[in-house]
Amino acid sequence: MLYSILSKKGNIELKDVKSIGELLSEYISNAEMNPSIKYHREWPLIAGKSLRSVTSFASIDGHTISVYAKGAAAKNRLMLEKGRIIKDFNSRYPEVLIDDMKILRMQ
Repeated sequence: MLYSILSKKGNIELKDVKSIGELLSEYISNAEMNPSIKYHREWPLIAGKSLRSVTSFASIDGHTISVYAKGAAAKNRLMLEKGRIIKDFNSRYPEVLIDDMKILRMQ
């Protein structure tokens, strides 16, 4: 898209400006630049069938993965599956060494 803008000198200049949709598409397709997008997108595979609908990836801080749990049952299940989830995450993403999981309450 071309937009005309008024420069400081009062001249009208044509600039190539991308739409929000184009920028968002570029951002999402470039998950290598932002690994959090990749982790969030692939969380259902890591969580497994029983947890994917009641949990979601939150963040990574150091060597700790933070995960949202929807309710006490999901939190308990995450605690039981913690070792498997950490092992699966580390095998998928060896560049990030996770050794703990923090469970957050889903709002």
